[in-house]
Amino acid sequence: MPSSAAASALAELVAGAAHAGPGSGWTLGELVERDRFGVAVGRPAGAHPVVEQAVNGLADVPLVGTVASRFMGRVVGEVLQANRAVAGCVPGLGPLMLWA
Repeated sequence: MPSSAAASALAELVAGAAHAGPGSGWTLGELVERDRFGVAVGRPAGAHPVVEQAVNGLADVPLVGTVASRFMGRVVGEVLQANRAVAGCVPGLGPLMLWA
């Protein structure tokens, strides 16, 4: 898709506003009511024993370990492949990525 001057200008405007941030700072108390914040933080903490039991139960299943190992292997492989592609674009950096 060809680039558009309007789209480029809009993207630059949004990126500039995002990088500049707000004109003034706010405290957490100004943004969220105290009781709502307490409820939001308390719910995950209250579910902690249930989540811990579920994770411990899954850790005992051999198939879960195999699936997790394959998943992480793919993630690491994709990251290395992406790094090699970027390193190939930078003069002199490509040969340094051969060891990985």
